[in-house]
Amino acid sequence: GMSWSWVLYRLEKVRLILTLNRFPTDVIVGVIKQYFREIPESIIPQDIYSTLKLLYLSKSEDFDASTRAASVCALLATLPTAHYHTLSMLSYAMARVVGGNEQASLAIARVWGPVLVHPPRDN
Repeated sequence: GMSWSWVLYRLEKVRLILTLNRFPTDVIVGVIKQYFREIPESIIPQDIYSTLKLLYLSKSEDFDASTRAASVCALLATLPTAHYHTLSMLSYAMARVVGGNEQASLAIARVWGPVLVHPPRDN
């Protein structure tokens, strides 16, 4: 697998080198999305992906919303440190963008979900 600490280092270096204010937000977001599409391993490793998928595919009567949310949080807490911090940073940024707007949250989830959480890809 790839070294996520290297990924974070590279992302930080890119952020420092570029003066992001020179670029439209949609261009920056597009580059970040493309980067996450192209890396071979999802931010969610395969073992955690499989369990996460089972949680989401389970019937709603098997878990109430709070139990499902607690299970997802507990599962994400087992992510490798670099993966966890990268996902936390992206989640924080997205939460700031949507500002509690449910429609915006759903739109971002539809766009970013498959980018960040996907089964392993063949190289």
